[in-house]
Amino acid sequence: MKLNNMLRCLAFAALAFDSQTSFASLISNGGFESGLTGWTCTTGGDGACGTGAFATGGPKEGASHFWGFDNTSSPGMNSQTFGTTIGALYEVGFWAGSYAASPTNNLSLDVGDLSVGFSFAGAGWLPYYSATFVATSASSMLEYSFDTDDGTGTLWLDDVSVTVVPEPAILALLGFGLIRMAGARRKRT
Repeated sequence: MKLNNMLRCLAFAALAFDSQTSFASLISNGGFESGLTGWTCTTGGDGACGTGAFATGGPKEGASHFWGFDNTSSPGMNSQTFGTTIGALYEVGFWAGSYAASPTNNLSLDVGDLSVGFSFAGAGWLPYYSATFVATSASSMLEYSFDTDDGTGTLWLDDVSVTVVPEPAILALLGFGLIRMAGARRKRT
């Protein structure tokens, strides 16, 4: 009876550990349901940032998404700073889209050691993007730069998240413990 209770407790701990490390986003308001709360957005003189349901087909999740355009020579920026551990591995994920007539509009992402760019030649959402990065400081900035040509489009973001990637050694230790406890249970029966 005690072993069954221990197994249940260990399984519950594993689920709690997994949910806190894999699913708890370090980004606040990643779905932009509370407007730009938690985000800093800047554009040139005739650019703009906002939130709403303006994408073709609507937001990917919830009732709102980010939109931004910048018609000057310098790109607009939308960013959020969050705490990280130097050298730790994180996963960033988001939806990106554009309403672009012609020519191409551009979006780039910089966070930790990750720098990636996206080009949009037409309207719509791209497939969900996710990648890992290593934190290079105790405070990391997730920074989206967007560059649109005058009168040709708006770029969108939705469901932005950053999560901790569990270290393989911790997961292996947890798995080993579960296997060992299951083996001990078999010996008793």
